[in-house]
Amino acid sequence: MRVCICFMLLLFFNTVKSQDLFNVKYTGRDGTKYDCLFVADSSDEVYVRMKFNKNGVSYLADIKYQQPVSITLKGKEFFYSKVDSAFKNKYGKSNCFLSTKVLTNFKPPCFIYYLNSGTKNSNLPYVTDDAINFTNIREVTACKQLNKKDIREGGLNAFYTAGEEKLYAIKSIYRANLPDPVETPSTKIPPTLHFIMVTNSADKKIGVSCIKDRENLQREMFAITTTLRIDYKPYFINAQDFSKPKLLSKLDLVKPASDDIVIFSYSGHGARWEDQKDEYPFMELWVTQPFSDNPKTQAELDTIRRIVMNNSLGLSEVFEIIKTKSARLNIVLGDLCNTSIGVSRPLITKNILTFGNWLRNGSEFMSRDPEKLRKLFITARGNLIFTAAKPNEKAAGNQTVGGYFTHSFVNAIRSAGSYNNSPPFSWEKIINQTIEGALQTRKKATPEELQNGLRFMTITD
Repeated sequence: MRVCICFMLLLFFNTVKSQDLFNVKYTGRDGTKYDCLFVADSSDEVYVRMKFNKNGVSYLADIKYQQPVSITLKGKEFFYSKVDSAFKNKYGKSNCFLSTKVLTNFKPPCFIYYLNSGTKNSNLPYVTDDAINFTNIREVTACKQLNKKDIREGGLNAFYTAGEEKLYAIKSIYRANLPDPVETPSTKIPPTLHFIMVTNSADKKIGVSCIKDRENLQREMFAITTTLRIDYKPYFINAQDFSKPKLLSKLDLVKPASDDIVIFSYSGHGARWEDQKDEYPFMELWVTQPFSDNPKTQAELDTIRRIVMNNSLGLSEVFEIIKTKSARLNIVLGDLCNTSIGVSRPLITKNILTFGNWLRNGSEFMSRDPEKLRKLFITARGNLIFTAAKPNEKAAGNQTVGGYFTHSFVNAIRSAGSYNNSPPFSWEKIINQTIEGALQTRKKATPEELQNGLRFMTITD
């Protein structure tokens, strides 16, 4: 059976590389209720199975959608995704129906996600039948991510025809055809994941981007600990507590056991001194700059330096503090610039959004392979300090995905824990994927700017 499944996976891999499955429901203008299955692979290519009943007849359509495109109308920015025209034309007048009956005049909806919700206060996508003028926009009624249990209990069967290869491939990828491994009761106390997140959420320029980093990482830590069934202890420092004394005080509260995991992440402004030996930047732990620009004398320069030292902390200093706590696995992440003091972290105005991240905004949990996550977080031991930029490089982001480094790191962790990927990722692969992902995203937005990442790791399996 194992050999057969591996063979079938290889056979179908180019047809289906499904990683994330979402069930989206919405109601049409005429009251027709639509039940949709979104299948997004690791590269965020999406096809949608759409089933509905109209005038007593059941229909099933197979539709490919384009990646979301940004547009601004009446001063409001949003992303929309419509049917891929090339895919649609392939099916001619039947319009890609898999059911016996077809609707030759059927027009699939355009899906919309609002960047800044404004009067729209939900994270759910919206739909409209008008992909030109974007009128009569309606919120979908549900958006749920499906997991292995949903697949095993037949939750996908209604979206596929009998014997369809795509359905078999999904079940194989999620191991829904195999029994769950029998877990031997352990006498060991399960580890705790301690997550410290420092976010410059009140900064007028990058605050929204930093908040996005916090949300993405917080959701990721919850998914990891829920999948592994281990304890989770978060520690947050946001606008009201954003200072060096508050951070040091919070670090004092972290008291891990010897088998625990400690993950620290900073999202905000960072800098370095021109004569600094340490490759890693220091965190600017202030919301309002505590010194004046353009010093005119050496005395003024010395004063500024003292003020900065009193209101900042090196990322490598945090790394050393955390290592002294003697947890099994220590990870320090920094999404901040590594340039001379006074050069602020840029906020890229060109926003991006992939279909997978769009749908995840309406989903609280992602399905993960516990065996892969166990290798990364339970059996691994050692230390990692990993930051977005090398000396004299800036770390960038936008308000859609947050910092490019954090966004790429989260995507790398998600890929590592996916049922779709084999063999499991190592921390080395996660680091490399993070650096490459952040670099490519940065190139798309600002081709002249690079951020290559900086790391030091001693993690072993």
